[in-house]
Amino acid sequence: MDRTNILSLGFDIETGGHVFQLHISNGQAMFDRAFISETTGKWGQGDIYFGFNITRNFVIVKPEAFR
Repeated sequence: MDRTNILSLGFDIETGGHVFQLHISNGQAMFDRAFISETTGKWGQGDIYFGFNITRNFVIVKPEAFR
């Protein structure tokens, strides 16, 4: 298997209570072992992958500062 260095770019978009994280990379995985040591994609050959995460903050009791 031909491994290569990882190159990724990502940014966050914050809206109200959601955070959208968008990523492009030459690595398919987003967990440490595969991300660092098992990347085989090459940017120059079109091996570009898109990934995203969405997080949401839920508040059960509003803090005093916001009342």
